[in-house]
Amino acid sequence: MLTTHNVPGLLSHDGGRTFATILNTLDRLGYGVEWQCLNSKDFGVPQSRNRVYIVGYLDERCRGKVFPFTETAGSSLIQTHGGHQGERVYSPEGLSCTLATNPGGFGGKTGLYEVGVPIKCATKTGYQMAQVGDSIDLSYATVNSRRGRVGKEIAHTLTTGCQQGTVDVRPVKNPIKSDLARNTERTGKPGAPMHTLTTKDRHGVLREGRIRRLTPRECLRLQGWADERIDTVLAIQSDNQAYKQAGNGVTVNVVEAIGRRIAAMDAELRGETPAP
Repeated sequence: MLTTHNVPGLLSHDGGRTFATILNTLDRLGYGVEWQCLNSKDFGVPQSRNRVYIVGYLDERCRGKVFPFTETAGSSLIQTHGGHQGERVYSPEGLSCTLATNPGGFGGKTGLYEVGVPIKCATKTGYQMAQVGDSIDLSYATVNSRRGRVGKEIAHTLTTGCQQGTVDVRPVKNPIKSDLARNTERTGKPGAPMHTLTTKDRHGVLREGRIRRLTPRECLRLQGWADERIDTVLAIQSDNQAYKQAGNGVTVNVVEAIGRRIAAMDAELRGETPAP
């Protein structure tokens, strides 16, 4: 038996009593139970989506065969040769370190020049910069009391209404320019005041001040769907229904990983060779 719950807060709801009730009920039914909170981003999709997965079994030999998962999507930074900055050597098997450069001037210390879309949020600066490939929380677009509105190279958790945008790199006709773009043109200074998203910008990202909402196809891809399956669904469903299906679903990659462990466990108990 495999089940999932949309909110990891299930584990702490009502001081943990709600989850205890679930476990007690399954125990009375004769099930041994194991559970783990898994994030879709650790299973090959660029979406941060935490969900509680529960596995129940009737055979005690199944204990510890499915959970826990300890793998993640990337390795830590691996240093193979130490030394001063600029002399260190890192393994290509790990994550990249921050790139640096030697020239002076703005950005000279880090080698990074911040170019993108400023998005209002509750930080010291009052905004986060969204770059191509980042996701943007479009809920309450004109409010800066929310944190973490920009997902760096990863999507936020999908919802049924898909309130997420991304930087639009396509050319557009008669673009609606943000206050930032207009001020930059007027003053010639890239540090002009931040723009405020409007209802016209809301479902759209920045190409000359534009934001677009993620498409149904993009949302289903973030859930691990193959394009041929997406083609079948989009041919018979409206965009609204597709958004709901993506927001209410579980990520294919996560369920597949759990399913493979269950299949391997079943084959082991039967004395068979697990399928590849």
